[in-house]
Amino acid sequence: PKQQQQKQQQQQQQQSNASKKNTATAAFGKDGQMSPAMESWCKDQLVKITGGDDLTLVTFCNTLNDPQEIKGYLSAYLGAKPEVTAFADAFVSKKFNIKAGGKPKDEWETTSKKGKKKGKNRNV
Repeated sequence: PKQQQQKQQQQQQQQSNASKKNTATAAFGKDGQMSPAMESWCKDQLVKITGGDDLTLVTFCNTLNDPQEIKGYLSAYLGAKPEVTAFADAFVSKKFNIKAGGKPKDEWETTSKKGKKKGKNRNV
């Protein structure tokens, strides 16, 4: 009987987590949808910061396009603590795929560039 109860509790918790995720995504549309890796990382960070893994706030923040606005919401709702600031900075970096140099990452960027073409209108 104990094992059966534990199994039922696990299933209920999984269903609850799935419905939270679906509710948040449904509320904010496809713009709020995150990759599984991003979602997992956010859950891990939120558990460390808040003790819970509710993704509603970060799903909403994922719909925003202004890094300062995202950081403001995270700070307002999670507290103005160093770990929240670090999470907000990392979240923004991951969301916008920012390289260490501070420039947005271009997925189609090549690592090597060919020489310049010589043309008629070339200044000498």
